[in-house]
Amino acid sequence: METENVKKTGRPAALNHDIVFTALREKMHLLFNDDHILKPISDQVWVDLSVTLQYKMSAKTIYVAVYQNRHDWQNKIKNLLGIQNQPNVSSMDTESTSSSSSTGEENNKKLFNLTVPYKSKGNIRYYDILKPGVWTDIINDAFLSNHKLPCCFIYKRGKVNKDISKSKHYLTFEATFKECKNDLFGWSDAKPKPGEPLNLYILTKNTVCDEINHTTKRPLKGIKRKMVGCELSTDVPSNWRRKQVKDLDFGRISPPNLYTNNVLSKTKQDYIDKSLGVINTNPIDSLIELKHTSQAGNIHHIGSDPTNHQLVIYKDITKKYSRLFIDATGSLIKKIKRTSLNLLSGDIFLNEAVVNVGFGQIPVTQMINEKHDSVTISYWLDMWLRCGLSAPSEAVSDYSRALLMAMCKCFCNLSFQSYLDECFSVITGEKTKLLSCFIRIDVSHMIKTFCRLKCLCGIKKKYLKEFYVRCFRLLLTSTDLDTFKNILIAFITVMLSETDGWIDETENQENPSEKYRPADETTNNYIDCDTQDNEDIEIENTDDIDESST
Repeated sequence: METENVKKTGRPAALNHDIVFTALREKMHLLFNDDHILKPISDQVWVDLSVTLQYKMSAKTIYVAVYQNRHDWQNKIKNLLGIQNQPNVSSMDTESTSSSSSTGEENNKKLFNLTVPYKSKGNIRYYDILKPGVWTDIINDAFLSNHKLPCCFIYKRGKVNKDISKSKHYLTFEATFKECKNDLFGWSDAKPKPGEPLNLYILTKNTVCDEINHTTKRPLKGIKRKMVGCELSTDVPSNWRRKQVKDLDFGRISPPNLYTNNVLSKTKQDYIDKSLGVINTNPIDSLIELKHTSQAGNIHHIGSDPTNHQLVIYKDITKKYSRLFIDATGSLIKKIKRTSLNLLSGDIFLNEAVVNVGFGQIPVTQMINEKHDSVTISYWLDMWLRCGLSAPSEAVSDYSRALLMAMCKCFCNLSFQSYLDECFSVITGEKTKLLSCFIRIDVSHMIKTFCRLKCLCGIKKKYLKEFYVRCFRLLLTSTDLDTFKNILIAFITVMLSETDGWIDETENQENPSEKYRPADETTNNYIDCDTQDNEDIEIENTDDIDESST
């Protein structure tokens, strides 16, 4: 029982009192002026003391502590300086002095008498008010249910008169609607008996035929919000809305007390959170807390509390030939506002690396950044590889130079130009050893870039444009330099030939393009590209033809 009277100690001080007094003693000659009065708070000495204490105490805090003589610091410093402390005047002496001085003043005072009239209206309120947050929804729902007015009234001034004999009505209230400036006045003449309904009279403009101008909804709050949340705890918002409009006539717009799905979903969430005792509203912290409960299997990855799930998937894939796809998009995340001037940020990019498995694509790492350059992307990939991962066998990206430079640095430890030189040496036969990671540009992105050339956008003949796209596809998928050279020569020869077949009618001289017409499917098979993603080429071709024709 004795331990209950022990008071808990407060938090320890940020600085030891001896350290503060040592700093004051070093500058004690600067603390007082010539009249031995403490210098004001605006003096530079207090700022210098704060700097000496490494800003652990502000200049204002130091001044107040010395001024109020906390820990007897002011008296100790005055003793060191030889300044005599002025004795404190006791309260008894002050009272005696003031009483003696006021004796003479009372002799010069005069007593005045006056009468204040009694005002009952100003002293006693003769009415009560209706319970806030309850009566407005009850009256509004009953009114809309019976008469179906589309106006979204905001109610106020609900008064209940205590003495009906001194007032015209027992209950009065007012309401207004800002959109059409429609006012409402309601009253009840008699107090209902226990168990009987309340009879109300409402005077307002009938706007039943003017529904097209009324789209505002009433706020969902108070007791009604709790009741609706309780109903939605075992149902969905769409079913709740369907029940509310079951008696609504065909062709009528939704009434102002028919709330949207977003409002109902938030109401349901608030009710469930309150019933479960969820206090923290931070979604990241809530996910972390949920991760360490019995529902942990539903959480896959949290940025502030990472898991090794993605790392395990990638390590399992790299046991054999692995291919990693990296891409960035800036069309998913909205720009954020900075400072009170509402300055917009730059484009925010979502960088994601995925691997292709038998049942689909799985992301293995991702990053959100505003600065889309090779340094930022290299740091992201380096931190990812430091988790005990190895570089992929093949890395695929779009035509972004920042992504290509970052992949060359992280996966091959080479600059972008050095990687190109190494690849060219392998193609020409100067070197036979391949690099540890093959970095290439996605074929679909290259074809899309090729199709958007201005010289191709004006071509309205589908087959002519398709010919150029197919030849470009063959150049991209060439496996050696000789094949690339032969395809390029054939491409240019056919492109520069005005016609095919024979040059003259005697059929003695062939057109140069006829040399590259295959006699069968086995000769010069690089010309036939029907098996090389024709569907993708036709899609790109069709889109660009539609754009050019419009």
